[in-house]
Amino acid sequence: MGLDVMHYKATVEKIESSYSLQYNCMTESDFEYQGFDVPFGYFKNYIQMIDIPETVITIYVPYEGHETDEIKSYFEENARREFKFWHKKDEVRDAEEFKSYLEEKFKDKRFLKVDKTNLEESVKKILREENLLDCMVSYNKIRDWIYIDVYRLKQEKGFYYEGVGYQRKDMNANFNKYYDSDICCYAKKEEFEFALTCVEFFDYCSEDETGEKTLKAKELFKKDFVDSYEEGKSFMWVSC
Repeated sequence: MGLDVMHYKATVEKIESSYSLQYNCMTESDFEYQGFDVPFGYFKNYIQMIDIPETVITIYVPYEGHETDEIKSYFEENARREFKFWHKKDEVRDAEEFKSYLEEKFKDKRFLKVDKTNLEESVKKILREENLLDCMVSYNKIRDWIYIDVYRLKQEKGFYYEGVGYQRKDMNANFNKYYDSDICCYAKKEEFEFALTCVEFFDYCSEDETGEKTLKAKELFKKDFVDSYEEGKSFMWVSC
């Protein structure tokens, strides 16, 4: 049981993230949305006005051998599933509403087919055409395409944080208590200590080998989560 468990620590310094523009920023509204077992003021030593990237548009560029239509189809299929699952609507029966829904989903997306050697100039051309030359850009890779976030910074009350520990899977059934809760983030040390008791390696191997791997997993979790815990700074995020 258990998918992902992260140990984060609040910090006064901005932490750059290689994956997302916003992963290392916790605003007050984000704090409420995630759900914590402590109030926002618990992190008072780190709360300040922080820079929040606000994406204006995202530009998608396919890798060589792929087409922009493939990327569009991916987002259309996602929108179709969301429309049906979250909104309980049918794209055929509610065709006009689905059309508007799709337009909303695509309004901040741009699709570009260019020679990679001219990518930067092609991006600048879009920025000039849309009066976005004052924006910053972030280049990222995912699936079979490059995506470029075009964003501005705004300030909100919150705190920065950095990742210091990670556990992937290998948690026993006692860990289920976290999935039955509306809380995703835990700042109290007793929760870190309880999570340590849940670490258990699962695999198709001998009992002795399983026990040895569980012991190693517990040692690593203890080092990265429990021993490095700092009150008023640490919190444990559980995927839920």
